[in-house]
Amino acid sequence: MREGSKSRCLTFTEIAKLVGENWKNLSHAEKEPFETQSRTAKDKYNQDLAVYKKGPEYKKYMVLRRSIPHIRKVPSATLVPWPLTFCQAPSTASPSCVTTSRVLTAGCLR
Repeated sequence: MREGSKSRCLTFTEIAKLVGENWKNLSHAEKEPFETQSRTAKDKYNQDLAVYKKGPEYKKYMVLRRSIPHIRKVPSATLVPWPLTFCQAPSTASPSCVTTSRVLTAGCLR
């Protein structure tokens, strides 16, 4: 796949279509190693997520998330500026905080 594509100038969409076609044409036996790798990675992710959700960092995140109740209520086309404060506390120094203005677009900070 790669060798034949290097000489051509393809867009990302064209490459994705070729990869999709090649995947469809693989037999079950050829797909199995990739699907096994995918299942293993997904299981590890879910285990790591469960550990994270029991830890203090997740609890801090949820407190912060609950303190901004309008995140879920903003329509996708609405822009809402507000000041946010980000603090990083190195283990040997006092916290350094920065207040900045951010914009919420469709539930994402930018």
